[in-house]
Amino acid sequence: MRACPACALAAALFVFAVSPAPCPTSAQDQEVARAASSTAARPLSPFYYFAKNYQGRTWSYPDDLYRHLRDDLAHHGFSDVELRGLSPAQLERLHSAHHEEVVHPGQKPPETGPAVSTPHDDAMAYRYRGSMWALDGNFAEAVADYHAALELEPGNSHVLSSLAWLHATCPAREFRNGALAVDCATKACTLTQFKAWNQLGTLAAAHAEAGDFAAAVKWARQSLELAPESEKPGCARRLNLYETGLPFRKP
Repeated sequence: MRACPACALAAALFVFAVSPAPCPTSAQDQEVARAASSTAARPLSPFYYFAKNYQGRTWSYPDDLYRHLRDDLAHHGFSDVELRGLSPAQLERLHSAHHEEVVHPGQKPPETGPAVSTPHDDAMAYRYRGSMWALDGNFAEAVADYHAALELEPGNSHVLSSLAWLHATCPAREFRNGALAVDCATKACTLTQFKAWNQLGTLAAAHAEAGDFAAAVKWARQSLELAPESEKPGCARRLNLYETGLPFRKP
């Protein structure tokens, strides 16, 4: 699979020195290190963890995963003609390219051939797995996977935003750190030219955690303006929190 050309260009122009963000306490350092050593040997598949993340269940067999990829592409407007006869590797490539906004319905799919793991692929796999850890309440494992992803691809805005979101909104107090959240979220938004509604929302949450509610309201309003209709209610609820001087916490 190929990384998004726009992301690659942004990463090349990235002026910040990005490195895995340090954890705020030595106890948390030790917990993240333990989590990293315990998860490093687990197999990675960006498609497996994407499917589990967004469908909320484990896909037990490869056929289940490829069916999800096909169904998801069809949901986003790809026709039966475009999807008919695609091999699993081709489905994986097309799915990844579409969600990185490289390919849209009606356009030529990415190059076919054997799937080859790249640093970008592996970084996204760590990111998706980190998101699953976070959903399950395993925050040390999530931080470890986000750090591993940034070691592979320091300029990945998706990973930076995911790490910022965890540091800004984590229900476990020991993993919240407003300064780190603002740093990571600002870098993510810089890479996407402050045009990604979800990353602007993360930047707003980060400023709220840091106690800068004026900045939180500013970025939350921009996020709300750019968000798709289905996401506007959640954006509005978070904006209301910041306007009353309260940060957002994941339940």
